[in-house]
Amino acid sequence: MIFYHLFAPIVSVETKDGKYKYVSGRHQYDTFLDENKDAKREDRLYDTFNNLYFSFADTMGSFELNADFVDSILNGTPNDKKHENSLFQNVFTAYCSPREGKLPTMLLINDFIFHYFTEVGIIDSVDLKTTHYVADLINKNGFTDDLKAKAVLIAKYIIKSEIENNLRRVRPTYDIHKLEPDWKIDSLLSALYFGLFYMRPKFLLYQ
Repeated sequence: MIFYHLFAPIVSVETKDGKYKYVSGRHQYDTFLDENKDAKREDRLYDTFNNLYFSFADTMGSFELNADFVDSILNGTPNDKKHENSLFQNVFTAYCSPREGKLPTMLLINDFIFHYFTEVGIIDSVDLKTTHYVADLINKNGFTDDLKAKAVLIAKYIIKSEIENNLRRVRPTYDIHKLEPDWKIDSLLSALYFGLFYMRPKFLLYQ
């Protein structure tokens, strides 16, 4: 479900009379990848002559990658066909670009996706039923406890952003005839998300 929310295609639903139309939003991380797909690598990663390996440190820890491997991916000439996948290349390019000035949440998600791709499998496509991997290659043992912990953290962020995105047009109003506060909600979907707040009885503000 994490991958579905991050990479699912935009869905459009319209009523028969054409009066109302809902269009699903594009996740901020997908936009992040687009913005960084042509980003320059860190300066140190250009020096493959003096380095056999490059060291990396991210939100998951520290490790090394073969310098020729890094260079081949960033140059768009990978030795392994599975690394020709455009999503993998975009994630890798964003990972190897300077981290300064980027949103910590986007870096966290990209670090998780990068490690998942390199340690578990590269995603080709995803739907509500399953995740499809490039060449059906998947190493389930690579989904370590550290990766699982990060997956839970990212899932919580996705839930938060999903709810807030659909609440953006809910606003308080004041009824001058009844002389009492009210809520203005622009769609049924927003109303359903707003209804989540009624599930907590201690939130007297919404009763």
